[in-house]
Amino acid sequence: MANHLTHGGPISDRDRLLLRNLLRALRHAPDDYGVTLDAAGWADLVALAQGVRERAPEWAWVTSADVERLVRQGTGGRFDLSPGRVRAAYGHSVPCTKTDRTNEPPEILFHGTTQLRMPGIREFGLLPQFRQHVHLTSDEPYARAVAARHLGPSPVLLVIRAKEAYETGIDFFPSNEHVWCSAHIPPTFISEWSL
Repeated sequence: MANHLTHGGPISDRDRLLLRNLLRALRHAPDDYGVTLDAAGWADLVALAQGVRERAPEWAWVTSADVERLVRQGTGGRFDLSPGRVRAAYGHSVPCTKTDRTNEPPEILFHGTTQLRMPGIREFGLLPQFRQHVHLTSDEPYARAVAARHLGPSPVLLVIRAKEAYETGIDFFPSNEHVWCSAHIPPTFISEWSL
């Protein structure tokens, strides 16, 4: 049984950079790290540590125990851990069937974006872009922070009528305690709030 891991407190800049490398290996570029993911996105911990070590000299110290410690310490719910294995909980651009647990979502979910993306969202809805799924959250402050931090000027908070969308046949997959994934959210279920 996999344990879904939550945020364990502040981490050092060095560990934050290592976390980014782990996420890159597990979400987007396993081949760059010599890592093989199974169909559900799981990677062997020892192979992942070895791949990180071989990728850059500054990571020569990394062991599987270091990877496990870091994943447990500061993940923000971004990893699942199982004995000897680890996977990214969401955010994949590589094919992965991890999110196969359709579930009824909360009434409302949120998505942070920017005004520059709104014309396409108004016309086509939310699309996964370069990832496997659209990422939504039940945590409004988290969505606001994502919009403000990562998406430049003119942040916009989208309000998704998730339960209504679910009732029309749109699938939602819980990824962690506040992140939900879906293949597509049509514009009819989206309202926008400028921040």
